[in-house]
Amino acid sequence: MIRLVTAKRLDEMTAERERLRADLAAALEGQKQAAEREFAVQQERGRERVTARHEVESVRWSLDIARADADALRTEVAQLEEKLRTAEAGPERVVVLTRRGEIHSVHLTVEAAYAEAARHGAPATGWRTTPGGKPLANSPWRATPVAVRADRPRGEAV
Repeated sequence: MIRLVTAKRLDEMTAERERLRADLAAALEGQKQAAEREFAVQQERGRERVTARHEVESVRWSLDIARADADALRTEVAQLEEKLRTAEAGPERVVVLTRRGEIHSVHLTVEAAYAEAARHGAPATGWRTTPGGKPLANSPWRATPVAVRADRPRGEAV
C-alpha cells in the first residue's frame, strides 16, 4: 500500500518533530538541572556529615575531659571529706611551745614540743611542771597543752 503524503501533512509532521525535539530538549535540560541540584544537595549533605562527625568527636573529647575532671573532683572531695573526718576526730589538745613568752611552735605531743625546744638549745630532759605554768627562772621555754575544741577540757601547763 502506498501512502501519499501531502505537503501540508509533511509540514505538520515536521512541526510535530520539532515540537517533540524541543519537548525532549526541555525534559533533558530539566533532568540535567534536577541532577545538578541533587548533586549539590548530596555534596552539602556530605559536608554536613563531615562537620557533624567533627562536632561529635569534639563533644566526645569534651565529655571525656569533663568525666576526667569530675573523677578528679570526686577524688578531691573524698580526700577533703577524709581530712575533715580526721580533723574532727583529731587530737583533743595540742602543745604550744613558747620561748620568752612568744609562741614558737605548735605540736601534737609534749614530747614533740620538747624535741623542738632541744633543737633550739633547750635541755632535752629535765622539764617539769611549775605552779601557775610559768617557766623556770633559768629556762625561757614553756610547753603548754591547749584544748583544741571548746567542748573539751583545758590543758594544764607542763
